[in-house]
Amino acid sequence: MIVMALILGIGGAIIGVIIALPIIIMVIPVALGAAAIGTSGIADSLSVPLIIGAVCCVLYFPVLLTLSGVLTTYIQCAWTLTFMRLTKSQDNAPLFVAGNAQ
Repeated sequence: MIVMALILGIGGAIIGVIIALPIIIMVIPVALGAAAIGTSGIADSLSVPLIIGAVCCVLYFPVLLTLSGVLTTYIQCAWTLTFMRLTKSQDNAPLFVAGNAQ
């Protein structure tokens, strides 16, 4: 269980950062626009990078939701399979019993 926790925890964190990396990159135009306000004092210089960043975030949001859903599904399936593998039934009864369908 500890090995699976390490594998899924570290792997999930790395993949999560990779999935969120475009959002982090989209913040750069907003930060540059905010820095331009501090140097020139013109508030209009923030509007264009802010609009570009907002549009990019809105366009990437469905992709982010889909990839996050796939990652969550994979991690939950791995935990379920690990649990099923590590906990065996004591009486070795079959999970499915064939019925007499005549």
